[in-house]
Amino acid sequence: MRIGGVYVTEGTQGPDQSEQRDGKSLDSFESAVKRLEEIVDRLGDQTLPLDQAMKLFEEGIKVSRTCAQYLNDARVRVEKLIEESPGVFSLEAFDQDENVDSAGSVRAENGDSDDES
Repeated sequence: MRIGGVYVTEGTQGPDQSEQRDGKSLDSFESAVKRLEEIVDRLGDQTLPLDQAMKLFEEGIKVSRTCAQYLNDARVRVEKLIEESPGVFSLEAFDQDENVDSAGSVRAENGDSDDES
């Protein structure tokens, strides 16, 4: 499934695990952050030609969206923890299409957005 330009797999695996940048898999939040750091370091090279800098910048935007999706997936998992009995918690599957509006806000059980605005 694709959400806002980012591929999301079922569960909380994050973006499409086959997604790669410069041959490096972005199959975890940590690998995506590492790639983003590499991009930022390369963009700091003032001798980098403009066309290469633009390609890196575009890639950086995509990777930052991947990181944001990993963080959102983690947030959703935490929000879905429910207390079954005192001190016992379980994790429910979260159907993002049903519970998130187009702005990315999680809707309450009654369908209202959790935003105050």
